[in-house]
Amino acid sequence: TRKESSAASDVYKRQSHSIFAQDDYFESFHHTNSIGFACSFSGSSTKIVSEIYNLIYNKNYYEIINRLDSKKDAEKLISAFVLLKLKNYKKINLTKTSLEKIDIIKKSNELIFVCSGCTLFTKMKISDFFENKEKMLDLANNWIKRII
Repeated sequence: TRKESSAASDVYKRQSHSIFAQDDYFESFHHTNSIGFACSFSGSSTKIVSEIYNLIYNKNYYEIINRLDSKKDAEKLISAFVLLKLKNYKKINLTKTSLEKIDIIKKSNELIFVCSGCTLFTKMKISDFFENKEKMLDLANNWIKRII
């Protein structure tokens, strides 16, 4: 009947759309206050992670220090993480002021979005990131080892 055909068509449209829903979601997620090193089907980094990667690649460490004062909490988080790693690898020296800012960021309860692979798209407190909730710190450590 016409009613059954219409219902079947609606189901098909929803299923077809759901195939691409994750990538559509990632695209909007990608441009927000988010951290991810290999998200969605494409395995892409979020915009903030990609920007920090470029700063590391170009050895523009001073700009990473400046991002400790960003209005975006995810940018503060990734900057704090990277600066601590650069310090550990003896690539930079950090001032007392920068270290104090990093300490405050690491203890922050501000929420950021995180993603990993095809299944993890969630909110997380910055302090939870540094406590390795959802294994995000492990992912960050693997990411930084490849580029420093």
